[in-house]
Amino acid sequence: MPEEEQLEYVPGEWTELEEFGNEAMARMAEGLLRENGIECRLEDVSFHAGPVPLVPNLTRFKLWVPPDMLEAADRVLAEVEDNPGVCPVCGAEVPDPEAGCPSCSEEPPEDSEEAPGA
Repeated sequence: MPEEEQLEYVPGEWTELEEFGNEAMARMAEGLLRENGIECRLEDVSFHAGPVPLVPNLTRFKLWVPPDMLEAADRVLAEVEDNPGVCPVCGAEVPDPEAGCPSCSEEPPEDSEEAPGA
């Protein structure tokens, strides 16, 4: 079985932390990790051949971290996911999660078992 090809800007020993179907969420997670001193790289693995309309399941971003920073990165992202006072799209403070985001007008999430960005 051939080895999986690794892009040169993602070191081969790095670990995939999470995959996102939304660029804004991916960039927000990347920025949050960097703010917390966690080295990371964002890889755009979206389908780019055109002309194709933007289709959610064709938009994918992988967030990579060094293996020794994996646990810390998981904790940082878990804190944000568990905080209903932060918009998952733009990162703005949301005083009333039931009312949606006052900054970007993101609607409050519906109760479902599907993970954000999945």
